[in-house]
Amino acid sequence: MTDILEKFVGSTELTIQNVRDLVDDYSLISHYLGQELELHTKYSSPLREGDENPSFSIFFGYGGKDTSKLFFKDQAGIGQGDVYHFLLLYLNAVSYQELLEQINYDLQLGLNCNEVNKNLKPTIIKKIPVVRERPVLKTVSQPYTKRFLDYWIGKYEISVPSLKFYDVRDVRDIHYIYSEKTSIVVPRTLAIGYPIGAYSKIYMPFETKENKFRNNYPYNYVEGHIQIDWTRNDLLVISKSSKENIFFRNHWDIQAVSGKSESTYIPEHIMHQYLKHFRRVVLWLDPDEAGVRSMANYKNLYPELEVIIFVNGIIEKDPTDIFEVHRKKYTSDLVSHMLKVSL
Repeated sequence: MTDILEKFVGSTELTIQNVRDLVDDYSLISHYLGQELELHTKYSSPLREGDENPSFSIFFGYGGKDTSKLFFKDQAGIGQGDVYHFLLLYLNAVSYQELLEQINYDLQLGLNCNEVNKNLKPTIIKKIPVVRERPVLKTVSQPYTKRFLDYWIGKYEISVPSLKFYDVRDVRDIHYIYSEKTSIVVPRTLAIGYPIGAYSKIYMPFETKENKFRNNYPYNYVEGHIQIDWTRNDLLVISKSSKENIFFRNHWDIQAVSGKSESTYIPEHIMHQYLKHFRRVVLWLDPDEAGVRSMANYKNLYPELEVIIFVNGIIEKDPTDIFEVHRKKYTSDLVSHMLKVSL
């Protein structure tokens, strides 16, 4: 009699793909978490205790276009990757082989078993993910206000031409456009816009941590990439954010880029482009736990990447924070020392 599993997987070898052919990613993670999470919604991380600011989310790959593979992200930098990487961490498995054996046993999949057990059907009940509608994000800008200029010029001495070069906007109001309604929000505090084509990122520096950022950038977008001068190949800094990119370029004509967030890595093909073109690519993220972890991961992926060595005794995290406290001369000397360049 034809093995029932071969109708689904073609073989009974215990592999991720064969498990995935029998059990979809969303049903699998729902089974082990004991609940059905909404996609693109932040939850307290199941990987850490005491996550009071929800930082864990799940989503389909390639901006939601590939529904065959589900991914997770823990904003604190504990981990990100596909469902199997999550389960490896969540179940504390020592290897993917051990993880697959556990899944195979728990769900009675019958993979890699003796003939007598090969006709077992998966016992898991298929789950249908609930996807919260993600609004289209639009902003309405206004001419630069005193509040906006006080922030950029007063705090960081960044010029208006630099702001124009990076197309930085003073946001008057934010439109969240849903299929059946549009919500218009007038920010209570300063709102800074970084538009790119049809996409936007909004930074509200004086809001609480969970309300500082809003964006609908593509998953693979690199901030500062379109401002790169490719006639130069001297130095590229990978920084934490657009603000740092603008800061480096404004004060020292140092080119800089950044991922969507500190824990969102620049796509591999773009990293290889940078490493091939520039003589030096230097990584400068925050010296906190998440930043140090991300820098270690980057260095592991790209050994030729230079990683900044922090100076003891400096309590400010970002170059812009250092500048705000110590101003130009001190910051220039520090940047020159840390990047090993003459300024």
